[in-house]
Amino acid sequence: MNSTAFSQHNIASSNMGRLALRTSNLNSDTYRTNNPYQVSAEEGNFLTNLAQLSQQSRWILFTAQCPRPQQQALNNYQVQSQKVIQLMPSRNLSEVEVVIKAIESQNASAVVASDSIDPVTKKLLIEHGKQFHCDVFFVEGRVSKFH
Repeated sequence: MNSTAFSQHNIASSNMGRLALRTSNLNSDTYRTNNPYQVSAEEGNFLTNLAQLSQQSRWILFTAQCPRPQQQALNNYQVQSQKVIQLMPSRNLSEVEVVIKAIESQNASAVVASDSIDPVTKKLLIEHGKQFHCDVFFVEGRVSKFH
């Protein structure tokens, strides 16, 4: 089972739809639960934030490099899943450029990008997001699978 991790707030999700929060220390361990729909208090806080952000008339955007949470996880916390959008990969822009464009479009209440972005750039993106009233989160990227 792969797991992925989110950060601005570092948060992890698995392909089973559960979320597990990591501490703000980027080197900390990811917490996992046995129940795919059981979440910690910190995970619940993140999903509650997403639910609140989904109440706005703007999108929650996930870059192509990170996983979108499973429908059940979104439903459990009343996140308006119709406002959660997985962006297509860009042929011309880096992920950082996609995040900047998403923030500056002023159409997103939150942008979720991969954790592969360097720490300094992450901080700059978070600050840039604040200027546009857009929360920015980071997650471990998708694992490539070869068949």
